[in-house]
Amino acid sequence: MADSAVQSVEAETAEFRQLSATFFGGSSASASSQTRRRLVGCFGLTVFEIAVLWLRLRALGAALTKRVHLLWALYWLRTYNTEEQCSAFFRVSEKTFREQVQLIVEWIANLNLVRLRCICCCSSHPSPQVRWERRFENWPHLAPSFSVDGLDIPVQNVSDARRVTLPTGRGGPNGEGAFISHKTRHAALRYFVCLHVRDPIIVAAGGGYPAGHFVDITIARRDIVPAMLPQERGIADGGYYDFSHFMPPLRANALVRNQVHPVILAAYHQALQAVRARQEHINAEITEWGIMSQRFRGNLHFHPTCFQAVVQLTQLRLELSPSILSAPQYAPVLIGGSLHVFQFNKDGSVAGSCQL
Repeated sequence: MADSAVQSVEAETAEFRQLSATFFGGSSASASSQTRRRLVGCFGLTVFEIAVLWLRLRALGAALTKRVHLLWALYWLRTYNTEEQCSAFFRVSEKTFREQVQLIVEWIANLNLVRLRCICCCSSHPSPQVRWERRFENWPHLAPSFSVDGLDIPVQNVSDARRVTLPTGRGGPNGEGAFISHKTRHAALRYFVCLHVRDPIIVAAGGGYPAGHFVDITIARRDIVPAMLPQERGIADGGYYDFSHFMPPLRANALVRNQVHPVILAAYHQALQAVRARQEHINAEITEWGIMSQRFRGNLHFHPTCFQAVVQLTQLRLELSPSILSAPQYAPVLIGGSLHVFQFNKDGSVAGSCQL
């Protein structure tokens, strides 16, 4: 990082630290662990991360006038309190708070950090970000080249669900039943997140499909498989039962399971689980944001934008604090039709490998 950039980040960090002191009290120079916990609890990011986010938004061309508006948007995304509560906390009118937050969230969603594709009936248009090629950074293997998992985000506005046009198929009157998730037992939108096999990089994310109508494999065949290379595969759970494009657990497939030696099967599942654990960790990071864990009360067409913003913020944290997501201990790799298990050190370097 150039000296001028470092100075800019340091200056903005001081500005945001002083600004946050007006909400939490105490000295603007305070950097205690309690102050950091309060900041992350309310805004989801540290002061340093907020400063970097502000500079990146300005570099993107965002028409930002006041730093406090960024804090408004982060506070809303993190806590997802009602507009009445948020506007009272910041001592502004509800209209001003709503307009500024929506503007900032849209700018955050347009950060060019992650490939995002939200093209379901609830979103407006595909996001232009493309970071899909990052799955091959420091990782030359095709099988696997990434890991993927779906997550259901609860929504509440049934009136919007009635106005959404759905493909023919299952679902109640006006398509309401198509939104009911078998995971949450409530109306939800289903998204996916693709992760680098070893490094802390979100390589793709998208979705926003009615959870009861679109299963994980259907979304993957629409949005992920067309972008994959020949012979490329991704690590996934049992919901992705397409063995030509994904590497799911074999326990549920008796035909394949009976053809594999138990020792090889156990080693494969152990390595698979090590990679899948990182995927679950990222899902937990995303749902730490209140807007992703609470039932969405707004217009469903704005929900994919909120998801995009949270994914971009999560990737920003991974870039600035890579230790949040360490490398897996093991990873299964198919090389020339043979299964290999790679073992990694804590820094991500390869400690060794064995052919099974």
